Amino acid sequence: LIVDSGKSLTLQDVKFEKFATGEVNATTNPSADRAYDGDYQGIITNYGTLDITNSYFTVDPSDGNTKKIAIANYGTLNSDPTTYEGAIENYRGATATITGDTFQNIDRSSITSANGGAIYNEAAEGSSPAGTLTLNKVTATGDKAANGGVLYNAGNATINGGTYSGNSATALGGAIYSNTNLTVNANATNGAVSFSNNKHQTATTEALNDIYMA
Repeated sequence: LIVDSGKSLTLQDVKFEKFATGEVNATTNPSADRAYDGDYQGIITNYGTLDITNSYFTVDPSDGNTKKIAIANYGTLNSDPTTYEGAIENYRGATATITGDTFQNIDRSSITSANGGAIYNEAAEGSSPAGTLTLNKVTATGDKAANGGVLYNAGNATINGGTYSGNSATALGGAIYSNTNLTVNANATNGAVSFSNNKHQTATTEALNDIYMA
């Protein structure tokens, strides 16, 4: 499903189960001029405005040739209480606001170049600015990737409250790996940020780790 530039889509109480995802190819995809060859599509690929409420996404667990992406966002994404068993990739120039969502049991650790088990926020490239990501009171459990069990941040990310438990990285960042701008807010307005039992790998040893700043 593609939301083209200048268009909008609102989804409420919708379930997407066991969908396969694929790679963007500019020769066959009419919207690929807003992406780069080698970027990926999700169950939904958004170039416009996408609003999601109270829905459910899971990718095909046997679809080993893709990056297990639920939402590939190149535009503006707003998602609130929705459950994901597939990742969100927020690409350069895109904005995503995620509120009260649950990311659970997403394992992308064996997929080449798929950092961020649940969410990947992309760096700037060329004239395109970095992705902008806001996570409000998100719950993430049992997610896994090479770097950043839950989140790999190379753009601008803000975390307001939330619970991150039992996530892991086969390399660095049990819950979060960030090499650029990351803000974590825990206060009366946003609620506490809770981290527990997140692990990453250091040399040959597994160790507790919540946030790795590169």
